[in-house]
Amino acid sequence: MELGLQAKLLRALQSGEIRRVGGSQVRRVNVRIISATNRNLARLVRDKQFREDLYYRLRVIHLVLPPLRERREDIPLFLEQALRRTCERLGRPQMSFTPAAVRALMAYPFPGNIRELENVVEQSVVMAEGDLIDVADLPPEVVGADAGDTWSPASADAAGVRPEHLPTLEEAERRLLEAGLRAFDSKVALARHLGIGRATLYRKLARYGLD
Repeated sequence: MELGLQAKLLRALQSGEIRRVGGSQVRRVNVRIISATNRNLARLVRDKQFREDLYYRLRVIHLVLPPLRERREDIPLFLEQALRRTCERLGRPQMSFTPAAVRALMAYPFPGNIRELENVVEQSVVMAEGDLIDVADLPPEVVGADAGDTWSPASADAAGVRPEHLPTLEEAERRLLEAGLRAFDSKVALARHLGIGRATLYRKLARYGLD
């Protein structure tokens, strides 16, 4: 938020009054403010990028939510919730992760936090052929990363991930297309979901004999 807008927000919080955009009438409001950020506001205050008075006006009750990489024990709970919602949304029977897949996911740092976890779950549901999601069904960036976001044989072994478990690029693409045909009512919807043109989708389907 730019400094000019910060000043306006501070004034509204202090006075309890606002004026709607394009309006001339001042209105009294009685609200509670819940704010969230992934930035270090204390550092921004020191760097003169965030108003100190607004910082202390907002910082009444301060809750810190650590990133997933700092609370890996919570990952299975988030996986279960995201998996249930994804299966319901895609109209798939309820699925579950194998223990090896859960270990691989717990070893991944999830730089994108919850949003990335939900995206990984959706990709895994689309890739899986049965009711169980195994290591081979996970996105390549997950099974190829340890806590330091780099691949190593030791970290892969600890997570239950072996190179021979990984599908080739062609195998992964074919399985993705097969699962997509099952999950979507039309090829147009599938192409839109994959972010490719219909002609590209048709060529890929013909290549794998799925047309």
